[in-house]
Amino acid sequence: MCGPKQTMINQGRQLCCRNDTNGVPTIGIGYQLTRNDFETVMLTYNLTFSNVLSDCQRNTSKYCMTNDQAEEIFYKISYREATECTDKYVSNLPPMKRNAIIDVAACSCRALNTFIKMRQALQTNNWTGAAEELKDSTWCSQNRIQAQVTH
Repeated sequence: MCGPKQTMINQGRQLCCRNDTNGVPTIGIGYQLTRNDFETVMLTYNLTFSNVLSDCQRNTSKYCMTNDQAEEIFYKISYREATECTDKYVSNLPPMKRNAIIDVAACSCRALNTFIKMRQALQTNNWTGAAEELKDSTWCSQNRIQAQVTH
C-alpha cells in the first residue's frame, strides 16, 4: 500500500496541536504551524493561530480540527506540495519509488533536497544505493521515533 493513504499513516494524525520530535508545533496530518500560510489555512476552519498554538504550549486539546479537516488539508496542501517537491527532486521515477520519496518530502521538502547522494542514485536507477542513503540518515532515525510516538 503506497500512496497518499500510506503517507497519512506514516505522518500520523493529531487533531490537536502537538510538538513533533523536533519540537515543531504540528496539527492534523503533519501540518506544521511554522508554515507561512498557517494562519490563513486555520481561519478556513475557524481556528486561530494563538488558540491552536496554546494547545501545544499547554498540552491541552481545546482547539482541534476534525478528521475531515485534517484530511482536506493533507490532500489539498501537504500531499500536493510533497508531490511537486518530489517531481522537482527527481523526475520520472517509477510509481512505487516516487511514492516512497513523496513520503520523505511530506515530512520536509527542505530535508529531501539535502539528500544529494540519494538523488544521484535515483537518477541512475540505483535503487539499493538510494535506499541505503536514506536508511543511514539522521532523518530516517528521527522519523522512526516519530512514527513510534504517533502510532
